Amino acid sequence: MQYYFFKIDGILVRYFLEMYPQITPSKISVQSTFSEFIQNSQQILDIFLINSYALVMSISESSPSSITSIATGSAPKYCCQVIVRLPANLWSQQVLMKRGDKPINNFEIKVLKILAERSGFKLFSSSTTFANQIDVFHSLAFTKDIA
Repeated sequence: MQYYFFKIDGILVRYFLEMYPQITPSKISVQSTFSEFIQNSQQILDIFLINSYALVMSISESSPSSITSIATGSAPKYCCQVIVRLPANLWSQQVLMKRGDKPINNFEIKVLKILAERSGFKLFSSSTTFANQIDVFHSLAFTKDIA
């Protein structure tokens, strides 16, 4: 099942880049700064909006949380929050999460994970909460992938 979602996400990223060349990020590089990643991510989220995936989608940098890596003893330096209002798959995300199913069909996060990897960042952790029966909040933490 994990392979299925990775394949679908790769297809979505490729589709976005091919179908919307004027509005997709023009510079995606492993040398990207986190600010560039945030800006590029908003451009990708805007494509979700153009395709009526949600009513509102935004991403912004946030303070590093108290998340600490057991392996290294250090906290990720790069954190952000994604807010999605009325996504088309709101109900299914809630049901899958409550049942404890993995993976959850949060396609916006899966696509941003691929963008992060192409930008030289690695998703360290993610959490999702639901509010007001219409809002989805994703908190993401990244490390710089130094390869």
